[in-house]
Amino acid sequence: MVKARFFWGCLLLTALYGCVGTDPSEAAARERVEKFYEALQNRQFEQALSFYDKTFFVRQSPEDWRAYLEEVQTRLGRLKTTTLANVEVHTLFSGRQFMYTFDTTYDRGGATETLVLFKKIDQDGIRIVAHHIDSAAL
Repeated sequence: MVKARFFWGCLLLTALYGCVGTDPSEAAARERVEKFYEALQNRQFEQALSFYDKTFFVRQSPEDWRAYLEEVQTRLGRLKTTTLANVEVHTLFSGRQFMYTFDTTYDRGGATETLVLFKKIDQDGIRIVAHHIDSAAL
């Protein structure tokens, strides 16, 4: 009886570990975010724009968003650090959604930035579908 409980307990723990283990798409999403912020730190705005999904540009053009990213750094200064504050991962019928909240530090102020990335189930690649920058200086 004790051996049976031990066996089922080990089996349950193994199954749970498999469910919460590291997801390759989660690691890939995090890597995308790091490369995105690296481009912003280096003021490579065209490269930063390449991380966005085309659906992001339905409400504003790439040129307008680039101008906004430049304006952020004009007002706040150069991006210095990004500190991860929160991560949420959601599995949807059409793919996986990764929501990251960062506390960002610039030369002349700070901001809280939220990035939402999406990996479609039927496509490779993880793209930014939403980006919000909240700062009193903006």
